[in-house]
Amino acid sequence: DAAVRKILHTCAVLGYSFSLLDVARVHPELDFVFVEDTLNLALSEMILVEIGEEDEQSAYSASSNVGSNSKLGSSVDFSRTSSRVHHIEGERNFEFSHDMWRTTVLTTLLEARKMELHRRIATAMEKEQLGGVLERRDLSRLLTLFEHWKSCDEFLKAAPLALMVGARLNEWDLVRQSVDLYRDALEMSLKTVRPVDKKWKSDDEDCWVQVSAESDVLDLIIKLHCRIADTFRMLNRMEKCIKTYQDAYTILSSCR
Repeated sequence: DAAVRKILHTCAVLGYSFSLLDVARVHPELDFVFVEDTLNLALSEMILVEIGEEDEQSAYSASSNVGSNSKLGSSVDFSRTSSRVHHIEGERNFEFSHDMWRTTVLTTLLEARKMELHRRIATAMEKEQLGGVLERRDLSRLLTLFEHWKSCDEFLKAAPLALMVGARLNEWDLVRQSVDLYRDALEMSLKTVRPVDKKWKSDDEDCWVQVSAESDVLDLIIKLHCRIADTFRMLNRMEKCIKTYQDAYTILSSCR
């Protein structure tokens, strides 16, 4: 059944674990009871297992790492957040019974379809709460949102999240992790800019040249460079700090 496959595809793109509400929000066109019945069917087929509140902490950490190429990996302990807002009393939570099932489902999806689902999931997450997900303090959820926007190449959506989460990581003295996050976001910008001097970068692959892009894109690129420079200062890597500020100035001169 096409609707059943659609729901399983969404589950796989959501991550290793997810909630019933997560799936239903992505598919407002489907009846909630139908979505729940489909997940129950997957339970009976042992594709999914249902997890209780006592199991959620470990499963939630796994679901945060949506993007397989995330530089942060599992090095950040998000259990330090004050609350886990996504948990709702009486909510049903699921995970794949084996990673093989999720991998199998993902391999049946074309890249364009995956990107479309990542975009739908991210859009649903942003609408999840009146006032927007960006106002919340749940860093694990924000990082998940970042990974979904990153997976559909939405730099203008992902970069502000990286700046927000990175600032909080610095407050926790997780400076190296924040550098990785900023660089992850900065790497996305490569698809959104054009080199002014007809070459993408200089011979030094870490050295930026003047680029041409929309002003809001350049603004975020400069902010990311400044944040990276500041974290290098915290790590007492002053040469890297100075060089990154110089790169920011080079990019800033593109705006003249």
